[in-house]
Amino acid sequence: LEVAYSRDGRYIATGRDDGVLSILDADTLQSISRFEEADEGVVALAWNSDGLLAASSFDGSTRVYDPASEQLVSTMTIASGAQAFNVAFSNDGLTVAVAGGDGTLRLFEASTGRVVQTYPNHSDKMYGVAFSPDGQRVAAGAGRLEAGGSISLYAAPNSSAVFGLSRTIPASLARASVPAAWLAFNVAEG
Repeated sequence: LEVAYSRDGRYIATGRDDGVLSILDADTLQSISRFEEADEGVVALAWNSDGLLAASSFDGSTRVYDPASEQLVSTMTIASGAQAFNVAFSNDGLTVAVAGGDGTLRLFEASTGRVVQTYPNHSDKMYGVAFSPDGQRVAAGAGRLEAGGSISLYAAPNSSAVFGLSRTIPASLARASVPAAWLAFNVAEG
């Protein structure tokens, strides 16, 4: 069961293995809305500051919903047969980053599902993605941390940053229970 609080703290989204996505009142846990559009289990959830919710599924799709209107806003799909493992909204809420099982990080326009940017294919599956607090960079994690992996930094679309940095994280460091946010923004920078 995947869970995520809305940024204003009023709602909790839950995503189940059967693809059902529910929006609950954060104070009462009463169901507010429900979506059943994913073909396979929901594996990642992310809210933006405008109240839109992105849900990635094992079927390779990521859907953006507007729970207030109970409408599907857009659908984005990564490569055929690849799974979507993680999702994040940019700080302005206009872009959705999807970490794919095909080793590729894709950025989509949240309102249309149109591909904005595709970052190089890694030799391993991408399991993590995060935008930097200033919105200038996108960090992506590939491989399994318990066995070592890699963190890559890319310039976010429309940013003034110039990045293309990738570092391998040794398995010994990965097993040290270091917070993922620290790995994404400190190890990769050096």
